[in-house]
Amino acid sequence: MIMRLLKILSLAVVLSLLPVCPVSSQTAKAPVLLTGGVEHSERLEPVAPQLLPGSVFTNQTLPPVDPNNEWYWIPGWYAGQKHSDYERILQDVDFRSGQQITPNSLVTNRQDLFIGFQPDKNGQIWEYKRAPYTATVEADSSFQTMFVRVRDPIQVTADRVVIRLVQTSVVVDKSTHRILRTEQQEQFNTYVPVEQGVVNVRTSIKSFGADGSPLVQEESAKVVVDRGPFRPVDTYQGRDMRILFRDFMLARGYGSLLPPAILSLPEASSAGDQAPLNQVPSSANPGGNAPQ
Repeated sequence: MIMRLLKILSLAVVLSLLPVCPVSSQTAKAPVLLTGGVEHSERLEPVAPQLLPGSVFTNQTLPPVDPNNEWYWIPGWYAGQKHSDYERILQDVDFRSGQQITPNSLVTNRQDLFIGFQPDKNGQIWEYKRAPYTATVEADSSFQTMFVRVRDPIQVTADRVVIRLVQTSVVVDKSTHRILRTEQQEQFNTYVPVEQGVVNVRTSIKSFGADGSPLVQEESAKVVVDRGPFRPVDTYQGRDMRILFRDFMLARGYGSLLPPAILSLPEASSAGDQAPLNQVPSSANPGGNAPQ
């Protein structure tokens, strides 16, 4: 049950996190395509002592969530208003008992999601990376808080996207404020376009105990369909996304890709100095390769 709830929480935002693809000159070049393997960790690091079951949960228990300014190019088929209704559970593995089952069961999992924040002047769409972030779900006698601390692009091509999340979840008793249960999860989501407006999503979630030892793993599949076109998001959680996008692109030397209206916005804080992961494909050659 905890895995199902955490997956629903994380997928409600996960469709928005994909890797960076900037260009470094006036002429857009073929993309550097980010590729990588999809393999779960054997173990995770143990959680901090204050997150162990029995500890008192306060506002200071979880690490502080510092806003980031990292952006990711996303392929056009991935952007826009998305919708899903159902999810099929393909396989469950219990590492403690060694039991493995293939339920092939269909469960309801309705979601409406938006993907993509800002376009560049060539019409390529970029996503803002929102991790780290927290989410909380209330129950009658307890609440569950999830802290997503990692959201990394693993593979990005013209027809495939894979991202990895690592998160910690704590269930807290409302009356005592003590932690009842702590789990960690590593999640891979693989997106493949099937036809115009339809995307297949495969999800693999491996749960770990507070000590980092593996507990269970679940494989599932779902279909996501388009509900509307991409629309720029100018304000998000009180932040001006146009300025953040401008800062990010300028800090990495991609000012030539900025629309004039964004380029002329007032100065703001620097976006940092993290190197880009890959490059935006040009309209003439959206699937080509270029050296990294």
